[in-house]
Amino acid sequence: MTKPMRAMSMMAVLWLMACGGSSQRPPVQTASNACAGDASCAGGVCVAGVCRQCRDDGACGGGRCIDGRCVAPQVARTETNPTVTVQPDGGACFERVYFDFDDAQLTERARTALQRTAECLRREAGGRVVLMGHADPRGSVEYNLALGHRRAQSVMNYLVALGVPDARLAASSVGSEYAEGNDEETWARDRRVEFSDRQGAHARNR
Repeated sequence: MTKPMRAMSMMAVLWLMACGGSSQRPPVQTASNACAGDASCAGGVCVAGVCRQCRDDGACGGGRCIDGRCVAPQVARTETNPTVTVQPDGGACFERVYFDFDDAQLTERARTALQRTAECLRREAGGRVVLMGHADPRGSVEYNLALGHRRAQSVMNYLVALGVPDARLAASSVGSEYAEGNDEETWARDRRVEFSDRQGAHARNR
């Protein structure tokens, strides 16, 4: 191998080491979470052009800020998602659905529960049902209100896709106002969407 070729090979190796040596990866930017500043993040913070829950540990209420999310110290990422069947005053059957930390995506368990709820709503006539989104206490009030609404909207969209008329559904949020958890197990119960009937009978069974 000639000297110029050896030099080019060495430069290529150094370049690969520089690009691949870091284990930190930037958050994935999508159209829904892109931002130009904190004001566009609904109570969150704008980090490297992406809305995140926190910028440092001070926003996490004793937890740690890791990759833009508040995480309880020494807690595994495994989430528990209890399911509780409730019977509000309207007589229709509903099941609360639960969410992973800082997430509004429906889990497989949530989808299964909502399939039963959709069947009940299609079968039984009734008035409007309010889907109330909740969040655990980590994060700002504004951020958790927005997160709760995204969760309620996810539930509503799925029920409509299953044949429930959207005129019977409304998405709302109380954020972390009613959060009662103080550890990962109880925080998991705070991250939920529950149902209210048209008279406002709120399903609060745990």
